[in-house]
Amino acid sequence: MGMAYPQYELDNKILSTVLDLVEKVKIENFPKEKLGGITFRPIRPEEINPALTVDTRIYDTTTVGKVYERILGAIIDFIVPTGSVMIFLGWIIIQDPLAAFGLDAVIRLLVEGVVRNEVSLWLPAIMENNSLLTLDQVVVAAENTRLRIEVKNPAVGAGAHAIAYPLAYRIGPRSQLDVS
Repeated sequence: MGMAYPQYELDNKILSTVLDLVEKVKIENFPKEKLGGITFRPIRPEEINPALTVDTRIYDTTTVGKVYERILGAIIDFIVPTGSVMIFLGWIIIQDPLAAFGLDAVIRLLVEGVVRNEVSLWLPAIMENNSLLTLDQVVVAAENTRLRIEVKNPAVGAGAHAIAYPLAYRIGPRSQLDVS
């Protein structure tokens, strides 16, 4: 079904936990009679920034250097599409944040202006594959919810360049989601 799990490097145990979370979110957000027509897949870069192109759908950190600035800006505002739900599970770091932003730098996900997920940039940066699942900070956003992703250094209040990409799934009708 084109779930595109490899970029997240999920082992079977974590994948099972993620699939359980996705199923729970589906059941909680869609009427029982519609569940048969609901599917899910990882969000795509252009879903959080319409200016992105097909070339930015690169998750291999060995080749991403030429495109990282287009993957996610320092601050991105977007709205969950109508008929969809998004579930945020963690972060992928595209470049070494410590050299550019220091130990105090953080990634934040704000839902309707309230910080719902925040993690120090160095945590994903030191993890295998530069990715971190934060299953204790799962954030679910229903349709038409306003989201904001920030990369900041609180010590100086400065925004960062594009260095992070959320590990997230979009859940919605098969007719809306291209899962091929």
